[in-house]
Amino acid sequence: MNPCLTIIVPIYNSKAYFEECLDSLCRVSGIEENEIILVDDGSTDGSAVIADDYSKKYDYISVIHNENSGPSVSRNTGLSKAHGKYIFFCDSDDIVDSDMLSSVIKLMKTEEVDIVLWNTMLIDSSGAVIEDDHLYQYRHNGLTETDGIITGKSVIEKQLRKRGDYVATVWMGAYLRSYLMDHDFFFMEKIIHEDELWAPQVLLNAERVMYYPGDLYHYRIHEGSIIRPEKRDWTKHIESLLIVYPRLYDYYDSVLKDDPVKCLLEKNLTQRYLYMIFKYDFCKYGYSDKVDKRTLWKKSGRIKDRIKIIILIVKERLKLIIRS
Repeated sequence: MNPCLTIIVPIYNSKAYFEECLDSLCRVSGIEENEIILVDDGSTDGSAVIADDYSKKYDYISVIHNENSGPSVSRNTGLSKAHGKYIFFCDSDDIVDSDMLSSVIKLMKTEEVDIVLWNTMLIDSSGAVIEDDHLYQYRHNGLTETDGIITGKSVIEKQLRKRGDYVATVWMGAYLRSYLMDHDFFFMEKIIHEDELWAPQVLLNAERVMYYPGDLYHYRIHEGSIIRPEKRDWTKHIESLLIVYPRLYDYYDSVLKDDPVKCLLEKNLTQRYLYMIFKYDFCKYGYSDKVDKRTLWKKSGRIKDRIKIIILIVKERLKLIIRS
C-alpha cells in the first residue's frame, strides 16, 4: 500500500461528534486510495466502538487502541504506523471540507513539498459557522496563493510582518512523512500545548511549503474545547507552558542565531507567553516565580508587554507580602 495521504485521528471521548468527523473524511473523493488511522486514547463513552465499526466497514480505516496517554502519544503512535506520503492530523470532534481535501490530495500528487498549509473556519456544536474574536488565529494572513513554494521560515516571517503573529496549529496542514521522520519530528508527550512547541520547529526547518487558501478545516468550539473549557483548574496548562516557551527560546537561539527573523519570533513568543501567563493566572496558582522575567524583558518588543512584566512582578511580590 502506497497511499498519498495518511489521516491520523486521535480519539478521546468524542462520541457526540466523531461520526460527523469520519463521514466528512469518508466523503473525500478517492479516499479509498488513502489511509485513515484512528488512535483510541482509552475512550469510555463508546467512541472506540464507533471506530471499530467504521474500520469494519471501510478497508482504508484502521484502529489502534491505547491506554489513556494524551493526544501527543496518539499522534506519535499514528505517525509511527503511517504509510502515506503525507500526514494530516485531524481531531475527532472536527470536520473537513471534503471537496477541498480532495483537491489538496490531487495537489500532493503533482507537487513534492515538505508542508501544505490551509485555513480554518470555526463552527459550533451544531456545525453552524461562528464569527469569533479568535478567528485570526486560524488564518495564514500574509500568505497568498501566488507565493508558490517558499521556505517555512518565509511563511513565519510573512505572517509576523503582516500582523505580528503566525499560525501554530497542527491540523492546519499536511506534512511530508519522510520530512517528519528524517528530522525526528514527534510530539513531546505528557504535556498540553504540544503543537505550540512542534509547529514552529517543523516550519522553520521546511525548505518547500505551499499554501492552499481554502477553509479546509472546520474547528468545533464546544463545552470542553480549549477556547471555552469547562474546567477552570489551569495547573496542567501552566506546567506545560513552563516547558514549551523556554524550550522555544532556546530553539530559536540554536537554529536562527543572528537571523533577523529570530528577533521577530522572540518578540512574538514573549507576547504569546505573557498572554498565557495572565490568561491562566500563573501568580494565583503559585507559578509566577518559575517564569524567567529577565528573559521576558530582554525579548519583549512592545511597551505593553513590558508593562505586563512589571505587573507580574508586582503581583508576585504582593502575594509574598500577604503570605508573610
